[in-house]
Amino acid sequence: MLDLLQIHKPHLSIILPTYNRANFLGQAIESVLEQSFTDFEIIVINDGSTDASEEVINSYRDSRIVYVRQPNQGEYSATNTGLRMAQGQLVTWIHSDDIMTPQSLSARVTCLNDNREVDFCHGDIAVSGQ
Repeated sequence: MLDLLQIHKPHLSIILPTYNRANFLGQAIESVLEQSFTDFEIIVINDGSTDASEEVINSYRDSRIVYVRQPNQGEYSATNTGLRMAQGQLVTWIHSDDIMTPQSLSARVTCLNDNREVDFCHGDIAVSGQ
């Protein structure tokens, strides 16, 4: 019977490493959850934050969020943890103080799915004044 069950794996894995970014983290997560493309998992790696980052992460109840806490080892280690955990056919990332526009993931997935000779794509950034 087990072989008849299909376990859904997301098309896209989004890696979000964070360290002491509680003030920005909620906006980053929300910008991912509000995407027009929805077949994803978001892997949030808390790299030993000492601020309220864990509380921010735990405030979300979405089955697409995978949360991992590790001792502080730096952004590259946290990103590599996310890469090892990724279940998607495609992988992207977002910094914990960034915000994605609502069509960002859709544009990336379309680019990669429609152009099989393309292995990498990226989006532009918009910088707002403080």
